[in-house]
Amino acid sequence: MATEYNDNDPLRLINIQSGTEEGNWGTLTNTNMNLIGEAFGYGEKAIVDGATATINVLNGSADDARSLYLKITGSLTQACTITMGPQNESSRVMFIENGTSDGGGGPWDIIISQGSGSNVTIPNGEAKMVYMDGAGAGAAVVDAMAAIKVLSTRQPDHVYAATVTAPNASAGNVDIDWSQGNIVRITNDATATFNAPTNPADGGNYLIIVETATGAQATWNWPSTFKWRNNAEPTLTTSTGGEKDVITLIYDATDSVYLASYTLNHPA
Repeated sequence: MATEYNDNDPLRLINIQSGTEEGNWGTLTNTNMNLIGEAFGYGEKAIVDGATATINVLNGSADDARSLYLKITGSLTQACTITMGPQNESSRVMFIENGTSDGGGGPWDIIISQGSGSNVTIPNGEAKMVYMDGAGAGAAVVDAMAAIKVLSTRQPDHVYAATVTAPNASAGNVDIDWSQGNIVRITNDATATFNAPTNPADGGNYLIIVETATGAQATWNWPSTFKWRNNAEPTLTTSTGGEKDVITLIYDATDSVYLASYTLNHPA
């Protein structure tokens, strides 16, 4: 009788049938034990550049794709949807890291899929814990951490620069996405409209550091969701050489507003 594999088994272990494999049970059992051990480890899998890719766990033999923590590598020139196989009938929990390199125009996301259900997008350089529900053709991949409350107020250790769309002309825009970090640095050298930042966390603490170009200070139009202490918007510093103003924000999700305060004219 040919070797069989259970479609519901995400580890693709050898399924020894009753009355078969005489004299091979020890070898095959040891192989299965090794594969189970591999499934608790770390592995890397390279994909070829393309809009889609498939990662299959090999039947009954060593394969990095079996690892609990899988780092996906390869050079990409586009976002890639990766189907986790070989079956869409097996349920599995994994940590997946987007370790791909930028082959041009990126860096690029990877999108983890199992069937026609929901997918999970993993930005370049990040990792997510996901589960695949194994529901067959309609199988879904779900962010396993999305519903877990982390009892911590610690903010991301990430600093990134916001963008003033037209920094040397009037009517520019400042757009911030807090999912990328909780601190932004902005050089202010033009009148601008400060749009309401996106993706705030309830109780999140955010800082905006404003460095003014030398010369006359432009006026900013602040969003209505910024509720300033004492109802007083800041008059940003007129710089004579790189002084900085600091805007401090705490997000209150109950009222969908930022509690805003500021300190001005920190020396360069």
